[in-house]
Amino acid sequence: MRLLHRRLLALTFICLFLVCAPLAVAYSRGFRFDPKSLDFYKTGAIVLSGKPKSVLIQVNAEPGRTKSLPTSIRNLRPGTYQLSLSAPGYEPWQQEVRVRDGEATILDPVQLFRTPAFETVRTAIGAGAKFAPQGGSVAWRQGSTLTITTPTTLVTCTSIPEGQTFVWDSQGQRLVVLGKDDTVLGTCSRQGVWKQIPVPPAAVRFASADGDTLLATTPTGLALLRGNTWVTATVKNLKQAVLNNGKSFSLVQTPTGFALLRLNDQLKTMSTQELPASIKTPKLFGDHQVLWISDATSNSSLWIRGEQASDVLTLPLLAHTAQRIPGTADVLFINAFSAMIGKADGASTTASRWITPVFGVTHLGRETVSIARADRLLIRHIPHNTVLDIPLEKGVAVSQTSTEGVLEFLLEDGKILRWVQLQVF
Repeated sequence: MRLLHRRLLALTFICLFLVCAPLAVAYSRGFRFDPKSLDFYKTGAIVLSGKPKSVLIQVNAEPGRTKSLPTSIRNLRPGTYQLSLSAPGYEPWQQEVRVRDGEATILDPVQLFRTPAFETVRTAIGAGAKFAPQGGSVAWRQGSTLTITTPTTLVTCTSIPEGQTFVWDSQGQRLVVLGKDDTVLGTCSRQGVWKQIPVPPAAVRFASADGDTLLATTPTGLALLRGNTWVTATVKNLKQAVLNNGKSFSLVQTPTGFALLRLNDQLKTMSTQELPASIKTPKLFGDHQVLWISDATSNSSLWIRGEQASDVLTLPLLAHTAQRIPGTADVLFINAFSAMIGKADGASTTASRWITPVFGVTHLGRETVSIARADRLLIRHIPHNTVLDIPLEKGVAVSQTSTEGVLEFLLEDGKILRWVQLQVF
């Protein structure tokens, strides 16, 4: 090859390199050329994570591809896309997604709901039945017999005294039977053992129960029953008392407002926590291992997480019930029209609001709440506001289950009830 030819070839390669190298760099950085507008544009991406693991992904109804989450969809021109996810046994998931040039739109987490399929756990449940605090058990009374059932067992306490009602202890280990004016008649264990309580040293009214410990109020203060032994204490200006996580708490009025007392096993005051001056009509709750105070005057609640002022989280919600969120240290607080999440780091956020009456609100974990109405069940994934609307037979109760992704209901079945379960994810 002549020298001239070699020089021309070398010059050609250099020119090609000078042209192609910038194009290759631009391509690797997401730039694309539009032959219609004769211009370059920068692409974006969609990044996905969530459940289930394997999903079919479609963009704008184009043929889909099955991918494992987490995954990404790259080299998308800026604009709005209709993203669809599907998987066998799950309801389709759809959302409009905005893609911007040079940016990744992150959808984390995405949650597909299982195709609704109610499974009957038990039939012939008696009227007035109640779920155990963490679900998994149901109890009801018929005449002088108390019945406790699980999916696989059924036990009874027979020949119990006539009572007005019964309540579960906070751990779901036993039932407390109450008489007129909330007097305590006795307890029925999960094994079907009826236990008459020892005669108290004074007239007592039931306040709270936690495992084998029972707390009651007396005309002058408190009485605590552990095992077969009563302990009493004088508590002045007592308003309320509860057991929470095995500890006794009492709400008292002080010259300047209200205070929360922490008591030991002998009902001796261990610490006193003054409540904010804005609290005028407090009500103390200890439910599902959560301690809080609701105040109707300020339309707010105080989540008591510890003894320091920094351990008290104020929520703009008059909470009636609360539930530990499965898999987290957060708590769902609920009233007749809304639900709010109190976070372990001290933050709070609204989970959902509604107008029509509901009979049960449950947090299922994975940032998902269920709202049970008389004839509908709404499952809502909070981050992306995706909602599954399920027809529901007439319901009377829903459990505050601690099992992630599982709902339990008591539905009317003629004059009796039917216990059903729904796997949401």
